[in-house]
Amino acid sequence: MTLIEFFADEKKWLKGYIGIEGEPRCLAGAAFECYGMHGGAFLELSNAIKTLYPERVPEGDMGVIAPFNDHPDTTIDDIRRVCKFADR
Repeated sequence: MTLIEFFADEKKWLKGYIGIEGEPRCLAGAAFECYGMHGGAFLELSNAIKTLYPERVPEGDMGVIAPFNDHPDTTIDDIRRVCKFADR
């Protein structure tokens, strides 16, 4: 399953919690469920977020996926856009 397929149902997305297998997941949790620990998928998602939503990227060494997912302005449409961009 791809992230695009996973998030086709907006009820599968959540904020503030990674989620567990078979239940709604945040972007990072869904990436883990779909791709395991494959670092390339996480790198592509991070690059997509940095390109599409640079204003939602935290400063410093902190990762970008969880803060983007949990940002107050992030919507399911933003999540889908990032997944499509990362999958190209």
